[in-house]
Amino acid sequence: VYTAPQDLAFAAMLRAVPFSVHLGMHVDETAAACRWHLPLAHALERWGDVRAFDGTVSLRQPARTAPARCRSPSEVLALLLGEAVSGEDIVRRYWQQQWQGEGEFASRWQEVLHDGVIAGTARPPRTMTLRDDWATDGGLDAAAGNSVDGGPAGFTVLFTPDPGVWDGRYANNGWLQELPKPLTKLVWGNAALMAPQSAEALGVNTDDVVEIELGGRSIQAPVWIAPGHAPDTLTLPLGYGRTRAGRLGSGIGFDAYALRTAEAPWIAAGARVTVTGERHPLVSTQDHHSMGGRDLVRVVTAEALHAGGRSAEAPADLPSIYPDWPYPG
Repeated sequence: VYTAPQDLAFAAMLRAVPFSVHLGMHVDETAAACRWHLPLAHALERWGDVRAFDGTVSLRQPARTAPARCRSPSEVLALLLGEAVSGEDIVRRYWQQQWQGEGEFASRWQEVLHDGVIAGTARPPRTMTLRDDWATDGGLDAAAGNSVDGGPAGFTVLFTPDPGVWDGRYANNGWLQELPKPLTKLVWGNAALMAPQSAEALGVNTDDVVEIELGGRSIQAPVWIAPGHAPDTLTLPLGYGRTRAGRLGSGIGFDAYALRTAEAPWIAAGARVTVTGERHPLVSTQDHHSMGGRDLVRVVTAEALHAGGRSAEAPADLPSIYPDWPYPG
């Protein structure tokens, strides 16, 4: 529900289904729209098998025991098929069928569990060739001709997973919320990143709130001016604005998914930006060295202190335990 493209109206359709079941580790936005919620076993609590990028299969063993009521997706699918079997039995039966006629199953099963991978399951590599028109197909130049203020063609919006909370699945992790993001050093929230040229044309500064309208949908977001950012472009980090992330992750930041559609899931042109006049203070560790306009070292004489003075000009030559450093030339 949280990450689905907005033009699908997935939440409304899901609530209209007579019988719906959510299998997940958390009672999140999708669980709230379903009739039933089943607790999902953690990945470290499940049996299964996985393929590497080259096709090599590895058997997955649980590193810990799952709580009694938690199930894996394969176990739930087996229940829907009328079988109450464990995840281990499901995996064993599948590979027993695959290895028929290849020797004793029990010894090979133990060998594979020991080695971690099934030998000989890598797939042959495939050579791919790019189409000649790859650079012009797919609307890669759709945003050409924008002005600095996003005028006639509007702004181009880039949707990107957040470096900390990713697509929102880690929004309730306080450590990742506290982790400063690259370049901006923002924590506990997201912002609409824009170039200094665009901010100057709009007349906004960092912390100013703007309204972003795209395809008939709109959100409000605070601005963060990012030097080096491409002009006429807004970067909207995903993963925030959640309503059922948990005690730490709910209600933080804005939901960029509200503008995301199935036709333009990563880049969309023609966004309009309006200044609201409001401000939302963003939290960044980038300015940790700021003294708030005060001098790094303040000097006050005893006479001025007794007279009610707060500070004084520092003497020209302060005593120091360090010798003067020469600067020839």
